[in-house]
Amino acid sequence: MLKIIGPLAWRMIASSFLLAFMSNPLIYIFVRVCLLLEATGICYASWMFACYHKLIDGYEPNEFYLEGAEKYGAEPVTKRVKHINLTVTVIKYTFSMIFLVF
Repeated sequence: MLKIIGPLAWRMIASSFLLAFMSNPLIYIFVRVCLLLEATGICYASWMFACYHKLIDGYEPNEFYLEGAEKYGAEPVTKRVKHINLTVTVIKYTFSMIFLVF
C-alpha cells in the first residue's frame, strides 16, 4: 500500500501547492539537474546503449528463459530492434565517413 501512496503523495502536494512546491530551493535544483541530464542526450542514447549491451551479454527474450525455447539468432526479433540496428549502422557509417574525410 505504501508503494502506491508514497509516490502519489508528492504528486498531490505538487499539484495542490504548485507555487510553494516550486519555490523550494531543493526542488528547483533537482528540476534543473534533471533538465541538464536530459539536455545531454543520454536519455535518448539509452536505446543504443541497450542494443550494444544486449549484443555483448547475449540477452534473450523472456520466453527463452522461462519456457526453454530455442535461442534466437543474430537477426532482430522485433521491428523496434530492426530500427535500432539500422540507426546504429547509419551512425557508424556516418562517423566513419566523417573521420575518413578529416
